[in-house]
Amino acid sequence: MGGFSKLGFLLAALGSSIGLGQIWRFPYMVADNGGGAFIIIFIVLILTIGISILMAEMIIGNAARKDPVESYRELDTTKSKKWYLAGFSLFGGIGILCFYCVVLGWVLYYMLGISWTLPSNATESLEIFNNLLGDPWGWQLVCFYVIVIITGFIIYKGVESGIEKLNFVLMPLLFIIFIGLVIYSATSPYFTTALKYLFEFKPEAITAKTFVDVVSQIFFSLSIGIGIIIAYAASSPKKQNLFKSSVFISIAGVCIALMAGIMIFTVVFQYTAAHSKEGIEFSGPGLVFKTLPLVFHSMGFTGKIISFLFFLTLGFAGITSTISLLEPGVMYLVDVTKTKKVKLTRTKSTLLLSLIVAVVGTLVIYSDTTGFKFLNLTFWDWLDFLTSDVILILGGLAVVIFVGWVIKKETLKLYASNSLHGVLFEIWYFLVRYISPIILVIILYVSIKGGIMKMIA
Repeated sequence: MGGFSKLGFLLAALGSSIGLGQIWRFPYMVADNGGGAFIIIFIVLILTIGISILMAEMIIGNAARKDPVESYRELDTTKSKKWYLAGFSLFGGIGILCFYCVVLGWVLYYMLGISWTLPSNATESLEIFNNLLGDPWGWQLVCFYVIVIITGFIIYKGVESGIEKLNFVLMPLLFIIFIGLVIYSATSPYFTTALKYLFEFKPEAITAKTFVDVVSQIFFSLSIGIGIIIAYAASSPKKQNLFKSSVFISIAGVCIALMAGIMIFTVVFQYTAAHSKEGIEFSGPGLVFKTLPLVFHSMGFTGKIISFLFFLTLGFAGITSTISLLEPGVMYLVDVTKTKKVKLTRTKSTLLLSLIVAVVGTLVIYSDTTGFKFLNLTFWDWLDFLTSDVILILGGLAVVIFVGWVIKKETLKLYASNSLHGVLFEIWYFLVRYISPIILVIILYVSIKGGIMKMIA
């Protein structure tokens, strides 16, 4: 299968962490949850709890050198030998992929189809977005299939020839384009307005839900809980410094998210200063697919170029995430069938899982378009709830319990010998063994309670 170089592993893990939600979700969460106060809480938690769990996953993969399921089995020292079941959280990633590719299909449509014919008013912008989502068999489905095919092809090429080479190109390009867009934004008189909107210290806006949102964002930012990091670490160099890798991935991801927020809100405030705020949305998909096209249109021809580059970077971020969601499942199928009569090669495994994603994704599009619901949730809502709110958190909880309580401390010291020593190891071990499980149990409870409340509302 081949493996990553040290830099290749860093870029692949970083590519997994920088996704669509990182670019459009993080900025508005900052603005709505205390600005600078939220950022301080986020940075403190990501540099403690986030990095601790991220490194714990890296240790599992780097030590066992196998897919997530077999990695747990390899390191399991209990009599029951049932911890391999925790590795099946990787299929949560396949579930996320089914709707993630749908959204990335929207990005592709806007990049190629809308960037050069941008809407001139809010009504037109809303109509374009609604027309895209309103037809279950139209361009939405076509673009979704294109994304699935691209993702499958990269995974088929393997770790070294596919994933590593792609990230060597896309990650530097993503940073270059984003830095360029931020520099362009800095020339606007509304640059300082955007900075104030994002970074103004508002501790009164901090609530208990803020901490839940922070931890949830950390999980998405670091790709924790669904086997991605375990799978990537299994292909990393044995002597990779996992602590430095964890710190780099965490800080770089936060930088991209903040740059995105600064750029987005600068151009939005520049637009709203001269135009009506009617139809303007400041968060989520509405911000990206309804508001920003209007903003870009107001810039003339320059806006078309910026629009294309912005959606191109979203596409880069999205593709590096989709391949990371698919890789653990493919890796597992290849490993588990090696000794079976029917062996699944990387090609067959990729094709099988890609077909499953295509079928389930088609159902997601159809149910969302037709408005079919069960217990007040669409098929998309159910998939999102079960994967993002349940499996992902359970997967993270399994990681910290396994590393903190199942693997012996002296064994962990050997596994982490290239990364952590002395006091630093003791701090990390304490966070993984005691603090992280408590926090994740609370987050899991709040997430499940929130999902149930939506069902019975």
